[in-house]
Amino acid sequence: MELQILNLFTDPLFRYFLYILCIISFTVWILTLITDNHSFMDKLWGILPIFYSGGYLYTAIKSNPEAGTSLNRLYLMFILISLWGLRLAYIFYRRGYYKWDFEDPRWVQVKKRYNYPEKQLGFQIYNFIFMAIVQNLILFGYPLPMWHIQSNKQDNFNFLDVVLTIWFIIFYTIEAVADEQQWNFQTRKRDWLEEQKNEVKQSKYSPSEIEDFKRGFNVRGLFQYSRHPNYFGDILLWWCIYGFTISAQLSSLNFFSLFNYSMFSALLMTILFQLSVRVTEKSSASKYPEYSYYQSKVGRIFPTLNPYVPKSD
Repeated sequence: MELQILNLFTDPLFRYFLYILCIISFTVWILTLITDNHSFMDKLWGILPIFYSGGYLYTAIKSNPEAGTSLNRLYLMFILISLWGLRLAYIFYRRGYYKWDFEDPRWVQVKKRYNYPEKQLGFQIYNFIFMAIVQNLILFGYPLPMWHIQSNKQDNFNFLDVVLTIWFIIFYTIEAVADEQQWNFQTRKRDWLEEQKNEVKQSKYSPSEIEDFKRGFNVRGLFQYSRHPNYFGDILLWWCIYGFTISAQLSSLNFFSLFNYSMFSALLMTILFQLSVRVTEKSSASKYPEYSYYQSKVGRIFPTLNPYVPKSD
């Protein structure tokens, strides 16, 4: 693996992707300093993986225009990554992430933790490392298995590619369904709160729905089994993308070939999701009395077998 990493950073073509990574990272960092808005990376989260995967596919075609069917795996990976990115961009657009002044509410908790703006240094170090460097590295690394495949001798399209595609679609669907269930719940809850504000006598919602709204957080659908089922789907679909590097060398597979440098982004995101959930759930537990009980019964990200039964049920 060490030799692969060395070859990666000495490859003259790959250096252009590294230059782009640095430019984007420092541009985002400077924008956060100028505007004091720390959600610029959110606007790029669905876009950059498509951009990088398209770049990897383009360089593969240009470097070997006669490759023909050997590019099928890369075409497939580009399509899957694009499906993920376009859906996420739509979700973020719907939530208002592309408004210039939008800032993710979770930054309020982060700023409190660093006593910002009274104390600048600690927060700005965090901002530079996490916002400008780590998040960009993750998005840069998501499609990196495509580069690994095109820069190494690969097998023809095989059954494992089909299996990985099916699993990707399953995890993609889990993420999409969870996002929709959460969006619908929050939209209906806001509408019910508006009813309460306007003192509407007869609500359009059923008593069981109103109980859910009073609870404050979603415990229905996929959220009966996981507190963050969208994270569960997202983590595993990127491990499927990494899995294509294994299918590309299936004929010469051994224990050590199961691991390569392109796994770093999926691995890092698996860890960071755990940290992100802690910040989010700290706020949820302080706002909703039943949330601590919900935490004790339902898996944080990976599902539990038994569905959650609310106290009111």
